[in-house]
Amino acid sequence: MPNPDPYTYFQVGSLYKRKDIHDLFGGQRQGGISTPSRYPVIFLFSSKRGKEFGYQDGWKDDGLYYYTGEGQVGDMTFTRGNLAIKNHLKDGKDLFLFETEGDLRRFIGRMSLVGYEEVTIPDIKGNLRKGILFKLIPQDASIEPEPLPYPEKYEKPEKRSFHDLRQAAFNAIKADGNVADSREAKARYYFRSNIIASYVRNRAYGFCEACGKFAPFNTTNGQPYLEPHHIRRRSDGGPDRPEFMIALCPNCHRKAHHGADQKKFNQALLQKAQWIERSLFNSTLKYVTAALTIDNEGRILIARRPTKGVLGDHWEFPGGKFEENETLEECLKRELKEELNLTVEIERPFMLVDHDYEKFQIRLFTYICKPMNSNLKLNEHSKYVWIKLKNLKNYKFTGADKRLIEIMLAHTSL
Repeated sequence: MPNPDPYTYFQVGSLYKRKDIHDLFGGQRQGGISTPSRYPVIFLFSSKRGKEFGYQDGWKDDGLYYYTGEGQVGDMTFTRGNLAIKNHLKDGKDLFLFETEGDLRRFIGRMSLVGYEEVTIPDIKGNLRKGILFKLIPQDASIEPEPLPYPEKYEKPEKRSFHDLRQAAFNAIKADGNVADSREAKARYYFRSNIIASYVRNRAYGFCEACGKFAPFNTTNGQPYLEPHHIRRRSDGGPDRPEFMIALCPNCHRKAHHGADQKKFNQALLQKAQWIERSLFNSTLKYVTAALTIDNEGRILIARRPTKGVLGDHWEFPGGKFEENETLEECLKRELKEELNLTVEIERPFMLVDHDYEKFQIRLFTYICKPMNSNLKLNEHSKYVWIKLKNLKNYKFTGADKRLIEIMLAHTSL
């Protein structure tokens, strides 16, 4: 029988035997910090007895949980368990906090590190030494952004380009947490959560990364409404790494939390998120637009790629690669004009299709369009035709377009 999932096994407030915890999930059975090798978690065990040795564990007035690092004699250093806590976000691991009550351990919850400071505390021999005091916050905490101490350091995410936003998200993950001031630590935490969530939404450009449909409505600031989903958690509080997060429409988000097949669905979401981030990291992911241009007779425009070159002689829905400083709609109109001398009116977004061509990957963002002129020119393609939807299967299409045709045929109307 497979071992349970730590993300669903532990319930906040419940008591557990430490032996049972390690029998199920592994990790060191002694000491305050345990790092199971088979799960992306770090167990933290806090005990009131630690106060005898200068430990300062517990909740403080600033709403943070203070947890003293490991090491009983001499200065504490960032090795072993202490290093694991410091790097937990960068390493994609979550902190599970327990408090000792007699022979049992009460689960306090999943935590995130917001900062740490070096303090002077006695060791077990009574000698003063350098200690490490970690500051933790519940992942499910709702943090209202306080007035930030250094506003220029926390530029609003929506002001950044996609490339800059992605870089900022990963810089936030790698940022050192040596912050003594709790207010500054919480501000950093809020910024980190916000910048990563904003990047994940921006990565999808308004299309759900599960079902592929466009966001159902816009927010008050005019942005397509998508919800960042933390795949490894049942709730969505706290920051995470982008490869464990995905942008979903409200319907898919509810399915991820409450669907009968939520375990299978979340596994598919995890594979998708990691595929996206791995492809971006390898610089092999191309953002591409395509037009489903439908004329007054209900025919769709398709064009054949030139014989020489990538995917030669395959048919496709015209469009092209997205450039950094333009919107998807601007990209689509530009590409259609350059390739076919075609001017279109974009009526609505249709679907996002992700596809892997082995040597490169694409995210195909498609739109329903209306042609505004008929004097087309073959500037890049070898041929174009207007064709009824039911006849598309008679043509040799690229992989992403094949998937798109399957979706189109499943719709009663476009």
